[in-house]
Amino acid sequence: MGNTNDRYYINIKLDHPKPCFFAGETVSGTVFVNIKSKQVKVKNVFIELQGEIGYISTRSDVQQDGPSTTETVYNAIPFFNAKAILESREKGQKEMVFCAGRYSWPFEFILPCQIPPSLNQPTDYPHVRYFVKFVMGKSWYKLDLSQVLYLFVYARVNLSHNPHHLMRLTYESRNKKNIRVKVNLTRYGYLPGEPITGRFEIENPQQIELNYILLTLIQYYRIKREVYALKIFETPMPNVVNRTDKLIMQNFSVTIPSQQLPPSYSYSNGLGFKANVENSYYLKIDVIAEDMLTDLEIEIPITIGTESN
Repeated sequence: MGNTNDRYYINIKLDHPKPCFFAGETVSGTVFVNIKSKQVKVKNVFIELQGEIGYISTRSDVQQDGPSTTETVYNAIPFFNAKAILESREKGQKEMVFCAGRYSWPFEFILPCQIPPSLNQPTDYPHVRYFVKFVMGKSWYKLDLSQVLYLFVYARVNLSHNPHHLMRLTYESRNKKNIRVKVNLTRYGYLPGEPITGRFEIENPQQIELNYILLTLIQYYRIKREVYALKIFETPMPNVVNRTDKLIMQNFSVTIPSQQLPPSYSYSNGLGFKANVENSYYLKIDVIAEDMLTDLEIEIPITIGTESN
């Protein structure tokens, strides 16, 4: 979808069929501009590819003779920028004049290999977002002709590059009522669409009634100091309803949704400003008992990657 009014129409068309890219890939395309008015005068024509973090902070203003006020600040800080000049003024030329008609400019950028994945929707906070922006720049007191196209970028995380991702892992926890939960997972790393398989054991020596068990996959992402949690799925364990057995042992298998999920990733870099970004996943197991004080939970960190060969 382009930017249009009664004076001009701008459309950024990517060579890629979808605005989705992996780190290290080439972002290329063509900008199409249709100037409908008699002419447009501008000082520069450029396109840029930018990655930025967005987070919310507060700012307090203390008044000497009155109450203090707190303002919510929406911060957008770039950590990556690449710019290409598409048209430039000749020496001594104050402005470039574009008469009514159709114009086009091809462009090409290469995404860095080490960048964080897109997180959250690009207009929501907090976020990690990427966009291509085309500008026909005028004077400081006049509005530019511009168009923005948001991209979704995925960091590359190959599970086979780290043997730890293929190892079995065991977590356990015990509460004040001496209920012990032990969970074994067949491995640490997964791809979207794969099942998480394992086995749990519950020791319940006092035979307190256990109402049910929930398995939840949670995505946590931290941008600057702000942490956001997103529930990917939640499912109850079958065959564990109102049980009072002293020992419960059961295998389980839950499938990660097949849609492209932002991979587990940690990033700390930027353009004069260090952008701290971390994306992680946890399998949470909640044992819900008849007595609320007896409830027990375990959060097991797992890695979600993008490839495994």
